[in-house]
Amino acid sequence: PYNVGAFISADHQAMKFDFCYPSCTNNPDYCDDLTTDEADTTFSFADHAGKVFMIEMSATWWGPCYSAIPEGDDIYKDWANNDSVKIIHFLDDIGQPLSCRQWGHEGDLFIPPIINDGESNPVRDWFPINTANDSQYPVTIFINHNMEVVSIQFISLSINNANYYINGIWY
Repeated sequence: PYNVGAFISADHQAMKFDFCYPSCTNNPDYCDDLTTDEADTTFSFADHAGKVFMIEMSATWWGPCYSAIPEGDDIYKDWANNDSVKIIHFLDDIGQPLSCRQWGHEGDLFIPPIINDGESNPVRDWFPINTANDSQYPVTIFINHNMEVVSIQFISLSINNANYYINGIWY
C-alpha cells in the first residue's frame, strides 16, 4: 500500500476508472449541457497530471459515509472552479444498499463526480487499512501535484479541515 510520503506509480496513474455519477449514460439531461471534453466517462490520474487530488473513499452500507455526503458536497463546491484541484469520490460496495445514482442523488445533484471502485476495490487497496477500528471507511486521501501521498485520514473531514490540507499542498 501507499503510505504518506509514497508516490503513486505510473501504472496506477494510468489506470482508467469508470464514472458512475455523473455520466452521460445515467444522466443524459446533465450531459446535454456539457462539451465532449467535460462529459468524460472515465478517469485516470494521468489525465490530470500536475493537479492536487482529494480522494474520498466511501462504502454505501456505512452510516458515517452516508452522513458525510452534505459536507463532501460543500468541499467539492469550494474547489470546483479551481483547475489545479481535483476532488473525486470513489464508492465501494455499490448496491449494498444504494446504487451509485441513489448515492449521488442524496446530496446536491451531479456533484461530486463518483467513481465505482469495483467489486475488488482496487483504489481502496492502494492505501493502508485502519488498524484502530473495524471499519475502513470513510477515508480521505490527499495527493500533491507530484503524485505524492501527503495525508491519509480515516475520517470524513469537515470543510475547514479539507481546505487546510488542500491549501497546504496547493500553495
